[in-house]
Amino acid sequence: MKNNTTLILSIVVAVVCIAFVVYINRITLDMRNQEEQSMKLWAEATQYIVNAEDATSLDLAFKIIKQNSKIPVIVTQDTDSVISLRNIDGCDTIKSQEWAQENLQRMLADGAQSIEIMVDSVVVQRLYYGHSNVIERLNVFSWLQVVVVLFIALFIYMVYRFKRKSEQDKLWIGLARETAHQLGTPISALLGWTEMLRAGEISNDTASAEIDHDVNRLRDIADRFSKIGSKPNLEKRPICDAVRASIDYLRPRIPKNVNINIDCPDDTLQPPHNPTLIGWAVENICRNAIDAMPNGRGNITISLTADNKYTYINIKDDGKGMSQSTAKHIFDAGFTTKTRGWGIGLTLTRRIIKEYHKGDIVVVDTEMGKGTTIGIKLYN
Repeated sequence: MKNNTTLILSIVVAVVCIAFVVYINRITLDMRNQEEQSMKLWAEATQYIVNAEDATSLDLAFKIIKQNSKIPVIVTQDTDSVISLRNIDGCDTIKSQEWAQENLQRMLADGAQSIEIMVDSVVVQRLYYGHSNVIERLNVFSWLQVVVVLFIALFIYMVYRFKRKSEQDKLWIGLARETAHQLGTPISALLGWTEMLRAGEISNDTASAEIDHDVNRLRDIADRFSKIGSKPNLEKRPICDAVRASIDYLRPRIPKNVNINIDCPDDTLQPPHNPTLIGWAVENICRNAIDAMPNGRGNITISLTADNKYTYINIKDDGKGMSQSTAKHIFDAGFTTKTRGWGIGLTLTRRIIKEYHKGDIVVVDTEMGKGTTIGIKLYN
């Protein structure tokens, strides 16, 4: 999951950066073409002035030349001596020929273009022009955008990484507490049976049966937690067996006024699954449903169905329901609405279904005062 997220983020950043650079380059190319056309028009105006015999018709040519306030231009005689310049270091007058020649050489080194100005088919002047500051700023701006995008992407990645680490920390803390809680019940029972045996308050056969039951429970707990963090084996076997086994264990340990009904049509529902983990997931959902029932009274219906692609497990209760804002966060690590709770049960359930079984788990329906339905979807 983490690798996929990093890959997607990298692709998005790369696409955005490339898009920025390509777009700015297209704008820059358009501006260069416009500047080239402007310089050709400048050259034509200059050539017209050189060739003109009547000074009264030169107004338009001078206007064309004066309109250029951005593009650096140097005009030389055919001997390469500078005779005029414009927009060179903010200056439009020649300070000295040496100074002008230095600027010309610098402009040529930067890739300046030239246009010949001719009189009677003879080159009399050359017009050298560079790129305006706007194009240079656009080039800088394009790379600045790339840097900004990379910075934003790094920030998003760090926030995502921090959030994921925080969620993992909550998960492991909650897992440790859940482990202690799960182990506490059978261990306390074992201690109780031992004391009753010592006091002679129970027969050996009864105590032996109860101790075996609690030892098996400890084995189940160890099996559950050993599968967290490792890749469990998935088997194609009747999933109804796993659900029934989980509910059979749960029934003696819940309020007597809570009824749990299982609607499983037959044993043909055999998606690849790990019975221990699926049983744990169903148990966690049912425990949360029971906690949501007013006065410990209500009904839970577990229905299993399938189509050609998926097996569905819907767990419906008639408890107090949830608000939509609460429903969005019930699978988040550390989130709980209980006064005493660690917010770990449904997080583990989501991990069991999504990460270990590659399925999905969602809140199918919930309404305040009417109950909640949580759906599990597994691939066949």
